Amino acid sequence: MKKRIIMPAVKLNTIRRIILDTSGPQALGALTENGEPAEFISVSKERGSEVGNIYVGKVETVTKNGFAFVDIGLERNAFLNLNDYKEAANAESVKAGKPVIVQVTKDAYKEKGAGVTTRLTWLGRFFVVEPEGEDGSVSVSKKITDEKERERLAGVADSLLKAVGPKNKRVIVRTDAANAATSGLEAELRELSAAITETENEIKRILGESELALPALVYKAYSGACAMMAAELMAAAGYSVSEIVTNDIAEREALISAYEPKGVKVVYKDERLFAVYNLEKALDTTKFRQVHLPCGGDIVIERTDACVVVDVNSGQHIARQGMEELALKVNLEAAREIAKQLKLRNLGGAILIDFIGMKDPANAETLIDELKTALARDSASTAVEGITRLGFVEMTRKRVRNPLWR
Repeated sequence: MKKRIIMPAVKLNTIRRIILDTSGPQALGALTENGEPAEFISVSKERGSEVGNIYVGKVETVTKNGFAFVDIGLERNAFLNLNDYKEAANAESVKAGKPVIVQVTKDAYKEKGAGVTTRLTWLGRFFVVEPEGEDGSVSVSKKITDEKERERLAGVADSLLKAVGPKNKRVIVRTDAANAATSGLEAELRELSAAITETENEIKRILGESELALPALVYKAYSGACAMMAAELMAAAGYSVSEIVTNDIAEREALISAYEPKGVKVVYKDERLFAVYNLEKALDTTKFRQVHLPCGGDIVIERTDACVVVDVNSGQHIARQGMEELALKVNLEAAREIAKQLKLRNLGGAILIDFIGMKDPANAETLIDELKTALARDSASTAVEGITRLGFVEMTRKRVRNPLWR
């Protein structure tokens, strides 16, 4: 059985900046590292992303095989999988025509409606708050391996839960909480507790009305498109960003309030920021299937419903036999570019890569090592499965948001 290698996210000592540009038809965001684009994000200026929003919706239909379609006020009904074990506690109460409280977990994509869950969670940098569990239930991320730090965080979280809430919730201490000051942990838990209380009160108010006005939005995860993009890109950067630049005057003050107290400078510029920071060319390359390599070869990226397929082409100069060294050179360049394009295009799921064939097993090992090194720069979790019997390199990348271009 081939060994499955999980590649962790790696934080690098680079200068990171977030660019938020709403001058075009879509809101665009970019994370740059030393001036070079590392990630892009694109959302509707009007709605932004729905992920994280909580609705009191109305169940339209429940199928015999355990799927519910819920009206939450979007263009298409949201999709709720009642077969998921996480939905077991609430599955019996999901009935056609009845109200249901759901949270969006995945934006609508193509012909599919948004994905929703009945398990409400509130996400912060340091904590995740979940619905079930005894009052004061705390767990600490397994990625925090220092036992003294784990004990400290568990103790701090337990004390804070009793002091500031939220009540009757389970709290998970996230990896970024390691070595964080107690004051910062307390501030975030107070914010989350206040948001939870406000949401629960609004739900009670709506369900207590004699005539239900459904669907109803009861919790909005982000105040606007820039707030959403900033949060996503900040998390992708491991919360290590020196500056946020925006041309959205409506969201400027909210960004300043959210990030300047945390040491991140927020700058407003009334300019087309993707042009100012030379991001337009890199963004344009993500629209095309073919990406040229410096050596003369290229890669072709194809998205299907089942997976992403990447074909590496040699170019004319290594078509002859016996050009193992040049084949390796093209493959190594391709590995670095593939890792970069997966991030820039927000591609996830199963990925098959058809590199140029090489006879020397040592060269194949070198190629796999280069691919893993390039993927280690990715904030999303990746797993390299190795080379299949048909010669494809098989890997996965966690889907963190919809593809950049649909």
